[in-house]
Amino acid sequence: MKYSALGLSAALIFAAILVGGCANSFGTAVSGSRTNNDVIPRTNVGGKGVEVFWLNNAPPDVVQKNARFQIGIELQNKGFQDVEEGILRAWGCKSVQLEGSGVVNGVYSSTFDLRKSDINNLAGGMTRKYLSARALDAEDSCYIHAQACYIYQTHASQQICIDPEPYSESSAKACEFSEEVSVPTQGAPVVVDKIKTGIVAESAERGTATFQFMIYVKNAGTGQVVADDALEAVCNGAGDSESLERINIVKMDARIGTLPLRCEPDELVLTQDLEKRLPFTCTYEVSKDRGVFPTVLALNLYYGYIQGSEVDVKIEGEKNEKFRESPFCPPDNCKERGVWGVCDIFGGFDENRKCEDSSKVCCREALPKCERENSGYKCLPESECPNWDRDKVNSCPGAERCCRVSS
Repeated sequence: MKYSALGLSAALIFAAILVGGCANSFGTAVSGSRTNNDVIPRTNVGGKGVEVFWLNNAPPDVVQKNARFQIGIELQNKGFQDVEEGILRAWGCKSVQLEGSGVVNGVYSSTFDLRKSDINNLAGGMTRKYLSARALDAEDSCYIHAQACYIYQTHASQQICIDPEPYSESSAKACEFSEEVSVPTQGAPVVVDKIKTGIVAESAERGTATFQFMIYVKNAGTGQVVADDALEAVCNGAGDSESLERINIVKMDARIGTLPLRCEPDELVLTQDLEKRLPFTCTYEVSKDRGVFPTVLALNLYYGYIQGSEVDVKIEGEKNEKFRESPFCPPDNCKERGVWGVCDIFGGFDENRKCEDSSKVCCREALPKCERENSGYKCLPESECPNWDRDKVNSCPGAERCCRVSS
């Protein structure tokens, strides 16, 4: 058996790769076939998986020392894969104490499942988590952090053309030569950036050609890539040193049709330096007797991902010493229980002040945020103000809306 190694130098003969038909990035559909995912608007070409958002006024921009307040976190799955048993963690600066179920040693933790973005739900799965917190001390800039940790996959596929003799002059070929191809619409934070291919060996005895695919991968998102088997340890910061160092690691499965390819390395370490990054390298041996034929190169990337976010809160000291020392709550500061956020829109809740009406609670401000922070605005029923200011949602109690009543 004799092989002629051609190497990856200038003598490398690149094989043909053809982007054609209705090939897509969601599975192994070939030309002419179609899946539901094919018609998803291409709004997520890579870079997005689970996104972390803060709910409006939760936490408020400013809270008072000793006040309790709400924290609202929204998770959205913008990617094309389901998430199961993801981990949400949240914590604050030393001046904020998280309280309630799920809080251990000052850190909140819970799990979440999120459906993918697909033709039936273009926005993707969404869930919200609500936390209670107390402001302990005055601080001009207190950051509250949240991070979503989850196992994810990237499915990327492309129709290609295998041509053992790409430079022959035959005019009857089914495929057009291309040295490099990109793979669009992957809907994940880690993506296949580009694919190069070439013939690296030929066997006259076997009548075969061996193709090599160089598959370049990058983190297109803003989060941290983690080896899937080390995600929980890195997310919680509680694993052994070996596990905590397994960051920027991706695994891959590659197939042509249903045939698995031999690929190296088993785990690829990502780098943002495009000059130094290395690809996955996969080989595929094919008989020259098959001639030129189209097929599908299907790639599956496996990894963990940590997406974080933070929000800044100002904690003010007591503004009114007389009010702070009084055991009674001023009547105008006594508000009905059960409205959104209880006292949040009035500047914080003071549990040590009593209202004459026990059904009410004592808020540190008499005016809601809408009227307190916006001159010429007033909280009114929506029926009296159909064109209420959407930018000031949750700044009025109950179902009232923040309306401009004078200039």
